[in-house]
Amino acid sequence: MATTGIEFFKNTNPQTNATMETVWTKVFRTNPTSSSFTARIPQIAAPSGDGVISVPGSNWGMIMPVGVGSANDLYDVRAIGWRPLVSGTSRLWIPYTLVDVTVTLGTQTGVAGGLLTATDLFADTVAAASTPVDRSLVIPGLTFATSTNENAKFYFHLTGHHVIEFQINVATATSANLLLATL
Repeated sequence: MATTGIEFFKNTNPQTNATMETVWTKVFRTNPTSSSFTARIPQIAAPSGDGVISVPGSNWGMIMPVGVGSANDLYDVRAIGWRPLVSGTSRLWIPYTLVDVTVTLGTQTGVAGGLLTATDLFADTVAAASTPVDRSLVIPGLTFATSTNENAKFYFHLTGHHVIEFQINVATATSANLLLATL
């Protein structure tokens, strides 16, 4: 199964060769600016592209949202699981929405000249925008707001999914991305 997104089976960060379990990796090579989610339907080809990850042997992923814009700007994140129906050498990849969350950007920034620059803002709030299809996929207490403008994050269950696709729908943010670490 080839994807052009992050491939965790390599177990290394392609930019640094560091072990994936110990580093953050950007889910998208380029920050999405789309103002809508793309509908997904079953397909024969394996899911691929920016924001598509092959799922590792890890059980959990930790997601830390970041974005460009102003404090209190919003964007939505949708996680779509893909699992194939297999018969012999034939496959039909079937998508299903795992969870939707709404992200609020805070005031904490990256560092000038860094991988996240001074124009990148960390989220300070992540809230469930819809009920997950399977409540076991997200750690209870998904709604997370920090009172001290710390970096918000949420944990995501990876087991049982062959591929996970993340989509971003910018609302008032200029663009957005996700940092992912496996646990």
